[in-house]
Amino acid sequence: MAHNLFDERMAFVGQTAWHGLGKKVPRRCGAEEMIRAAGLNWPVWVKPAPGAEVDHATGVYDRNLVMRGPLGDESEEVALGWVGPRYRPLQNATAFGFFEPFVDRGWAQFETAGALRRGEVIWVLARLKGDIKVSDSDILKRYLLLCNSHDGSSAVSVRFTAVRVVCENTLNLAKTGSQSGAAHRIRHTRSVVANLRAAQASKLKEIADDIFRDAERSFGEMAKLPMTKESTRRYLDRLHPRTDTQKGKGEFPLRWQRVWSVLDDKKVTPPETKETLWGLYNAVVHEEDFRSTREIRPDARLRRIWLGSGSELKLAALAEARRLVDRQASRTSQ
Repeated sequence: MAHNLFDERMAFVGQTAWHGLGKKVPRRCGAEEMIRAAGLNWPVWVKPAPGAEVDHATGVYDRNLVMRGPLGDESEEVALGWVGPRYRPLQNATAFGFFEPFVDRGWAQFETAGALRRGEVIWVLARLKGDIKVSDSDILKRYLLLCNSHDGSSAVSVRFTAVRVVCENTLNLAKTGSQSGAAHRIRHTRSVVANLRAAQASKLKEIADDIFRDAERSFGEMAKLPMTKESTRRYLDRLHPRTDTQKGKGEFPLRWQRVWSVLDDKKVTPPETKETLWGLYNAVVHEEDFRSTREIRPDARLRRIWLGSGSELKLAALAEARRLVDRQASRTSQ
């Protein structure tokens, strides 16, 4: 996967990740150790932007810059983004600290952490205890992903994701009927720190257990649902619609062809699930995660599959798969 790690800073547990970059840390390390290892122990603050106007009654400027101090070869502080008057920065230590109750109680452990570009976006990935077992040869690891932007581009978010061991697919999860992959979204306002703390560990663990339990049930049902050529085409048409010209000529989009190639790859798709909805869903996800793109910034791939259009596509693929499972269950019960 392409990368553009901030100053090549990253910390990881277990196997070396990101093309050998980053610093390895021991398992069950704490938030403070993870921050230091990832090189993220720097503060952020806001200051008036050039040309900003001040409300003399309140002393509040109408626009500000989010700043961090110089690091490495930098000689000056660095502006990370333009923000409005209500924006409040969330320090990296506070973001990491959100997961400490999970680590302290043995529910999770930090796995990776880092920043993108010049530090505009930081992430913390914590692996939850326990796996999802679809079959003896198909196991998924469970994760919580916290992302925070220091450039004002997005709220603080806590998301559910799973990684399919056999091929490293990143499955973005949501509650049944939800198109949002975030368990919590917290805006950068005056109460950002209090709101993050209010998302208590016990409450979030209950939500996580519920979502992963639902996912395991759904995945098992998807693995039992066979897909014909026609039902496969209908599924792909919902995600990557054909043009009228393609329909008229009996042609198929390039992305369909790449999905079929994934299904034929035994290293990615186990033979026992090749002709099932589970195999098709994972082929769509795998194609999205690993396809070649024209993304200009190397870090754009990670942002796309975790937070952008790739995440949206994967959630849509899951929602459509669940719809097919529910429709099949309804037919069976009649």
